[in-house]
Amino acid sequence: MYCGNCGTKNKDGARFCKECGETLQAPETSQFQAQAPGEGASVAAKKPDRRKWILAAAGVLVLAVIIAGSLSFKNKQEKKKYDNYMTQAEKYMEDMDYEKAKDSYLRALAIDPKEKDAYLGLYDLYVTQGDFDRAEEILREAQKNVPGVSKGEHEEKEADNGRNIVEESDEVDQLLNSGVKFEWVMKPRIEADSIYYVSSADYEENSINDIQRQKMSPYAVIETEEGLGLIDMEGNLVTEMIYSDIYTVWMDAEDQYMLTRSEPQYEAEWDCDWDMYCLQNGEVVPTMFGDAGMPFSYYIYRNELHNTMEDAEWDMELKYSVPQNAIPIQQLDQLLGVYEYHSSWPLDADAPFAVYADGKLVTDFSYDACGSCVEGLLAVQKDGKWGYINEQGEEVIPIEYDASWKKYTPLVNAAGSDKYQEFCYAASDGYVVLRKDDVWELRDVSGNIAIRPGMFEEICPVYENKCWVKKNGKWGIIELKTEDSKEDQAGNEKVTSQEYQDIYGLILDQILEEYGEYNGYYLYDIDKDGVKELLAQEGDCEAAYMYQVYTIKDHASVYLGEITGWHSMFYADESGGKEAYIIRHCAQMGHEQLYRVSIRNGSVTETEISERDLESYDDEYYSNPYPLEYIYVTERAPLQ
Repeated sequence: MYCGNCGTKNKDGARFCKECGETLQAPETSQFQAQAPGEGASVAAKKPDRRKWILAAAGVLVLAVIIAGSLSFKNKQEKKKYDNYMTQAEKYMEDMDYEKAKDSYLRALAIDPKEKDAYLGLYDLYVTQGDFDRAEEILREAQKNVPGVSKGEHEEKEADNGRNIVEESDEVDQLLNSGVKFEWVMKPRIEADSIYYVSSADYEENSINDIQRQKMSPYAVIETEEGLGLIDMEGNLVTEMIYSDIYTVWMDAEDQYMLTRSEPQYEAEWDCDWDMYCLQNGEVVPTMFGDAGMPFSYYIYRNELHNTMEDAEWDMELKYSVPQNAIPIQQLDQLLGVYEYHSSWPLDADAPFAVYADGKLVTDFSYDACGSCVEGLLAVQKDGKWGYINEQGEEVIPIEYDASWKKYTPLVNAAGSDKYQEFCYAASDGYVVLRKDDVWELRDVSGNIAIRPGMFEEICPVYENKCWVKKNGKWGIIELKTEDSKEDQAGNEKVTSQEYQDIYGLILDQILEEYGEYNGYYLYDIDKDGVKELLAQEGDCEAAYMYQVYTIKDHASVYLGEITGWHSMFYADESGGKEAYIIRHCAQMGHEQLYRVSIRNGSVTETEISERDLESYDDEYYSNPYPLEYIYVTERAPLQ
């Protein structure tokens, strides 16, 4: 008989259930039950015993619960194994034991081949080892196996963390299409609290609006328990670690770094203890610096654009003509005199920012903070979050990131750690550093992933294709290796002479019509992809010249951006054209600047190489044996 309480089958005649102990009762004979045949009664149909069916159903239900529980237990066990393997893999990655890390990732995938994180872990491993072919294979496996990674699948399905699965798939797709690879210049070995860049202070040549960005140079500041110092892009210390403050100023020194010693030392030349030094031509020397009351050039907005120097009665040779680039700007109620402006930025801490470009406001006054324009992008802050917009005010990188620059100094001549604020690094060398919830990533200026989130613990801005990165608590240097995607390479078919004439000829016709016959152009394959770029000069005087840069793709012109042509000429690299860049030489009245011009991620970019003042009339400006040919717009033979 079956127990009415738990459904367990017991022996017939048993009084108590062997499973739950409940009293067992024999089933009663129904008054409608038919008599046995032969007793003179007719045979009646039997009615099904409902209780038996209920007990049977209960038994089936219990069995189903047991099976479900068993499966749930198994799933939990599998999930636990998967998590353990992932934890092991991450620990092995920290220890740089890549073979064991790979084994753990593969074991995790064997348990659940639909988990994206294990694929991305293997991707990081192969990229770190420089095995980019295998890294690409792993991403393609992820595309095939992970639900939602293939474009178009599960567009409405929400992932566990609340993000759309297709949004998450973008990371895999962008990594496949980015074409960004890197190699270690120096594997992580330097222990430091921080490595960072200082604020720009080139206010002799720029308005304050133009220099809300980092100074890019071969030197970064390194901070340890000993103090501060400067370190180069090969990992070599340039100074001792004995300084309490390092910043940059305008001065007659190429490097423009000011260094304050933690402990002053005696200087025989001045017969006193001294703590102020500068880095001059790679050498630390004692110095004295002051701006002697020099006013600074600010742009403000009051019904129209105004500059603080516009009513000055003398010429300080400060740049205050109408800006060529987009600038961050605040709106003030009244105009102030030249010396009434403070040297701090912003001018009014409570006033919002807008962006001014092409003679008009291109955004509303809606930003809490705004950086300067570099490579066509401006960092902007709204409601405590940062993103990047272009010169037309369009959002390129969403405003959802945290500050990436923790040692920003907003004051001119800023000195002392108490002046530090959080800000966002400007774009550099075609890339932007991003940080969200202390997870770092690198994107190009078009917003495509270059280094995926979380691969490194911290990333510094890119300088000449190199950048400092932190991994496993130590700092190293990587060099980015950009390669055109197969699609781009297929699109770069050989350009014919006729196409150069037809496509570039139209651009030169427009320049001839607008500016006349004395403007010119350069024609040179800057990025060594087999297509010559056009550097077309626009402007009506030496001070206003700009070069618009174009290439040809898919039988049409593609605009790459602009670079200044102020007192400039161009050279191939010093090896005679083997490298994928050219050199812009800018010189006037004994002052000289050199820039490296290259094409990164579909945009023309400039990186400063050096700056100096000639020491005497006998000193010569820079030159190399490979100047590019300047061609007047009326001359079209070079296009053939």
